[in-house]
Amino acid sequence: MPVSVKLDTLLEERLARLAAKRKRTKHYLMKQAIISYIDTEEQKERLRQQAQSSYANYLNTGNHLTGKEVVDFLLSGKNGDLPECHK
Repeated sequence: MPVSVKLDTLLEERLARLAAKRKRTKHYLMKQAIISYIDTEEQKERLRQQAQSSYANYLNTGNHLTGKEVVDFLLSGKNGDLPECHK
């Protein structure tokens, strides 16, 4: 499905210069930029949903780890499971 993107003159010139330097088409650079943006936004959405789920679980159970417990675990260099959550 064709899509039209309107760019102001300055952005169009920047895109053209970069395309020439990279020996790529403007279309290729725009497509890569869109792919990168969508990948980033999808990852943000996954993390947001995971955070909401974790917070809902905390509200339902009260189970948690303190910041100190997490930092101590990370600094210990252990690769195993996190310490047990508590209320």
